[in-house]
Amino acid sequence: MVLAFNRELVDDGDGVEVEARHRVRLARQLREVAGDRQRAPESTPSRCTACWTSRCAAPYHRAALAIKRTAIVLGGSGSVGTALLRELFDDADFEAVITLSRRSIPEAVAMARTTGRTLVEKLVPEMKPAPLAAATLDACRELDGDLVGFSVLGVGAGTAKLTLEEHRAVDVALNEAFARALRDSGKVRHLAFMSAAGADPTARATGSGAAGMSRYNRVKGESEAAVRASGPATVSVFRPAMIIGSRHTPWLLEKTLPLFSFITPAKYKSITVEQIAKAMIATAKHTPTTSAIYHYPEMMGLIAGARR
Repeated sequence: MVLAFNRELVDDGDGVEVEARHRVRLARQLREVAGDRQRAPESTPSRCTACWTSRCAAPYHRAALAIKRTAIVLGGSGSVGTALLRELFDDADFEAVITLSRRSIPEAVAMARTTGRTLVEKLVPEMKPAPLAAATLDACRELDGDLVGFSVLGVGAGTAKLTLEEHRAVDVALNEAFARALRDSGKVRHLAFMSAAGADPTARATGSGAAGMSRYNRVKGESEAAVRASGPATVSVFRPAMIIGSRHTPWLLEKTLPLFSFITPAKYKSITVEQIAKAMIATAKHTPTTSAIYHYPEMMGLIAGARR
C-alpha cells in the first residue's frame, strides 16, 4: 500500500545524490505496489515519493501509479464526502482515491491506512476556480488507468446568510472549474455530481437563500447546468432531499420526517449519506450511456441493482 500526500515542496537540487535517492525510493514503492500491499511506511511522501517535486518526469512514478481505477473527489471533507470516501476505500474496484481540498482530511488518511488503499491528497489552499482547475489537471495527468470524477462540494450550512454571488462562487464556479478540468484532461468520461432536490436554474433569485428556498434552488440549478455544459461526456446528477447523517440536518427533522415517509412524494423522501454515496459509486462503476438526474427512487434503484 502506498499512501501519498501533497506536502510542502522541498528544494533538493538536481545532483547525483537526489537521483540515487529518487531511484531507491521509487523502486521500493514499485515493490510494494506489485506485492501484497504491505503496510505503508510511517513517513508518507508527496506526489512523487522520492524527489518531493511537484512535476516529476521520472518513468518510475507513472509505473508506480498505474492502477486499475481511481476516484478523484471534490468535497470529501463534508458529511456526504466522508461517506463517499469510506465507500470508495471499501470497494475493491477502486485501487486509489485522489482528494482535492484546502487541507489534509484526517478521516481519509485513517481510511486509507486501514484499508491499504492509495490516497493522493491534492491540497488547494486558495480554493478558487483557477487553482482548483490546475490541481485537477495535475492529478489527472499523473495517473494512468480508469479515472472517474465525484463532486459533493457545496455550501453546507449558512446559505441563508450568503449573498447570491457568494453562494454561486462555491456551488457554481468551483464545480464548473472541476468539471471542465476533468473534461480537458481527456481521461475522465463520467462525473457523479451531487446537487439537491428542487434544483431549478429558473427559480427566483430573490428572497432567502436557505436550503429548499427559491434562491437556493436557483443556485443548485445553475450549478447543474454549468457542470453539464463544461464537464465530461456523461454527468450523473444526484438530487437528494433531506439528508440523514449530515451534520447540517437538524436532529429533530432527522428523527421525525422519516415517520411521514408514507405521505412524502417519492423524490422528496429522506436519504442517508451512505445511500447517496452508494448510488453515486454505482454509476461510476457502470457508466450510463447518457447524462441523467437521480432522485430518491432512482438512487434506491441503483443501490438495488449494484447488489445483484
